[in-house]
Amino acid sequence: MRRLPHLLSGLSAAALLTATALPALAEGAPAATAASAAAASNAFTYQDMISANRLGDPQVSPDGEWVVYSLTQTDVAANKRSSALYILSLKGEAQPQKLAISEGGANTARWGDDGKLYFLSSRSGSSQVWVSADKGATATQVTALPTDVNAYRINGAGDAVAVSLAVYPDAADLNASVARGKTEAERKSTGQVYDRMFVRHWDT
Repeated sequence: MRRLPHLLSGLSAAALLTATALPALAEGAPAATAASAAAASNAFTYQDMISANRLGDPQVSPDGEWVVYSLTQTDVAANKRSSALYILSLKGEAQPQKLAISEGGANTARWGDDGKLYFLSSRSGSSQVWVSADKGATATQVTALPTDVNAYRINGAGDAVAVSLAVYPDAADLNASVARGKTEAERKSTGQVYDRMFVRHWDT
């Protein structure tokens, strides 16, 4: 019973300390909330990732004076992407310039040993190989295949091109493969059965 006053005074002191600490905590709360809100507003979201411009596929000219690269932009609202080619001098501090051949879309630029610039474009209705002899000012169509060209390589002499196409291996020719593709696209069912691993899985 004699220790009760001491206990009460201890509890009173604890209550006093708590009461004096509460205003300080309350004063610090808005600042912490504001900081959290600011951090949330600056967070990198998937929308930012989708809409970010993408630079890639740099290709240096045979003389080492120029580099051509691709710029891919995404219109999220329209659900569309567009690709253009830019050229930059590797000597000096000049600004990169968008190539005129980018009108209609252009990608996968490659320099020929003769200094000509090859690229892929769908301006003719499908993805085909084009070539420019004036560093991207004008272009001439190289291939006119019935299906899209996915990838290509130019030989050293610049007089032959190897192309990669998505086709049905058992089709008689390219036209038959295209016709089969149209038939498959008209089917009402979309399910497919895979009984083996894909031919190309990752990098193998």
